[in-house]
Amino acid sequence: MKNLLIGTCDNVQKNLKRIKLWADSFQPYGDVTLLTVNATTQELNLLNNCNIAYRNVSKERSLTVNDLRLQLQHVYLSDKEIQDKYDLVFVTDVFDVVFQNDPSTKCDIEKYDLFMAYEGVLHCEEPWNMDVMKKCLPDFVESVADKLIICSGVLAGKPDKLAQLFKHMDDMVTISKPGHDIRDQAALNAILGNLTSNKDHCYYQNMAVRLFDINDNWCLHCAVAGPTQFFEPWGFKQSIERRYNKVPDYVDYDIVHQFNRIDEWNKAII
Repeated sequence: MKNLLIGTCDNVQKNLKRIKLWADSFQPYGDVTLLTVNATTQELNLLNNCNIAYRNVSKERSLTVNDLRLQLQHVYLSDKEIQDKYDLVFVTDVFDVVFQNDPSTKCDIEKYDLFMAYEGVLHCEEPWNMDVMKKCLPDFVESVADKLIICSGVLAGKPDKLAQLFKHMDDMVTISKPGHDIRDQAALNAILGNLTSNKDHCYYQNMAVRLFDINDNWCLHCAVAGPTQFFEPWGFKQSIERRYNKVPDYVDYDIVHQFNRIDEWNKAII
C-alpha cells in the first residue's frame, strides 16, 4: 500500500523544527508533501535542505491558512496523478502532529474509504467546539450536541474520497456565519455528526467511514484527551474514564495530535 502525508501551512522558517518533526516521523511509512502558502525562496530552500517535498501557492495576504487549506487540499487530491499513485492519504495539522507507529496498519481500505478519530467527549461536554458551532453553524447545534466530537486535524482516506469531503467542508465553511476563524472542524461535525450515532463507522455519500475511538490507539487528540490545565476542571478526565475505562497516555498511540498543549509530553516528544 502506497501512503502519502500532506499538510498545509505558512510561516515555514519560524516553524521549521516542527515541520521537520512532522515530516520525519512519517517518512518511514510513506511520502510527504507540504502545501505551503506564500513561502519565500529562502523558506523553500530550507525545505529542500530538509528533503521535504512541497507545493507552494501564492494567495492574497488577507486570506489565512485556515481560509485556504480545505480548498488547497481539495485541489491537490483531485489530481488524477495523485489518485493513481497513492492508495491512502493522511491529511493533518503540521505544527503539532507526530507519528509514532505506522497508522496505515489500522486502515482497512478494502472495507472503508475514510478514516478519522473521535476526541473522546461529546459536543455538549466541550465548551470550545460547542461555541464555534453556535457561532458559525447554529442550525446544527441540536443535531451534534449529544454526539462525540470528530477531530478535523487528523484525517485519512482514499485521495478521491478525501477530495470530495474537503469540497463539502469548504462549501459548509463558505455558508457559515462569521464569528470564528477556525471553522473546518465545525463543518466536519455538521456533515457527519448526525450520521455517526457515536459508533465505530458510518456512511457518508456512499462512502464507508471508520471512526476510531480512544481505545483503538490510532490517534490521540491531546487538547481534550491529554492532561492539559482543562482536563480535570472541565470534566474531560471524568467523561473519558467513564466512557473508555482508562486515562490515555500518548505513548500508546500511532498518531499524537496537539502534544504541545502538555509541557511534559511536548518535551518528551521533541
